[in-house]
Amino acid sequence: MGTKWGLALLDPSAQRAVSGLISEGHVNPAFKSRPHPHKSQNNMKVLVIMTDGKNDVEYRLHPKFASGPSPVTKSATPDGSTVIYSVAAPETHGAHDQEVPHGESYFFHPKHPLEKEDRAWRNHTPKNDPELARYADQIIEKQLTWPEVWAEMSPVYHGYNLLGRQKNDNNQWVDIMWRQWYDMHYRVDPDVKNARLRSICSAAKQAGIVTYTIGMEVEEAGSLALLKECAASEAHYFDVAGMDIATAFDMIAASISMLRLTK
Repeated sequence: MGTKWGLALLDPSAQRAVSGLISEGHVNPAFKSRPHPHKSQNNMKVLVIMTDGKNDVEYRLHPKFASGPSPVTKSATPDGSTVIYSVAAPETHGAHDQEVPHGESYFFHPKHPLEKEDRAWRNHTPKNDPELARYADQIIEKQLTWPEVWAEMSPVYHGYNLLGRQKNDNNQWVDIMWRQWYDMHYRVDPDVKNARLRSICSAAKQAGIVTYTIGMEVEEAGSLALLKECAASEAHYFDVAGMDIATAFDMIAASISMLRLTK
């Protein structure tokens, strides 16, 4: 993933992002119109890939849980001292707070301010609840997007407290939590990520980018072989330990200087 970002920041299509960073004062104006087009005259691009390990299993959210609106609403006091999450989840017989009549639209955690029990359903979120009208101007309320949900809570918290706890049988709460976790994510295995890295390195070579790779105390033979494959040549690959890393960077700097002189 780091290699992908590195290559992206060398691509001419990143000029718009760089311009935005310049306008916001984060990047020196001297870098205007960077990155230059690939293989342009008097221009050299260098990508350095360093790792202390290997590609491992990655867990990613399915798109419907990674962006867009969620069913979760956050209600909070302006100072943030009180926060209540409600989720659009119509009450059913198997998910029932024992109050009658039942069938309300929103489940709350922690409980709704008007409820005595920890599990509560209401037809309105706190800010819109007629019984809390006198407090409406003291409540900041927002329906969260999925990225905002994950900034507020973990998938485990979401699955257990906002989904699992709806059920009357608390023996189901943990099962629902894990079922939700497995439904919302998928895994990317190391073989897939290795293939992607090879593809990125190939794209870098085709674009004329000089790639150096460093394995920092890497013990996995397959990972070292992949780094060697990604490097522009065997001379651009370093297998180092401890303070040898400084020597590797010195050699890379010297190599870049030599390349600039020859160009």
